[in-house]
Amino acid sequence: MGKKRRGLTVVCYAVPLTARNLQWIFTVSLAVLMLTKGTAIQKSFLVPLFALQAPVNIISWIKGTQQGAIISLLIAGYLASQHFSRAGSFQKAFDQGSVVATLAIICIIVVSCFFLI
Repeated sequence: MGKKRRGLTVVCYAVPLTARNLQWIFTVSLAVLMLTKGTAIQKSFLVPLFALQAPVNIISWIKGTQQGAIISLLIAGYLASQHFSRAGSFQKAFDQGSVVATLAIICIIVVSCFFLI
């Protein structure tokens, strides 16, 4: 007798397009865009989109937990390192006329530290 061959089968499942599912698709797509290098998209426009369209449970997790505060502090630290490296040093950041931006970044870091308490 001949052997039966088992072929590969493809199973398709249609996900219902509810508002919640669309928010998750949007959030994952946005995260991919934020982490992908070489795109012509300005990353600064993605953050407000995330805040407006992300599922409520993600936003509340970011705002109300210790992990969210740590993520906030890491982002603030990254922004500070970018600012001070472009200025040349901490002292030069105050000398080059970017005092307002320097003070704003320092305030963001201090406030982020208070959220950890």
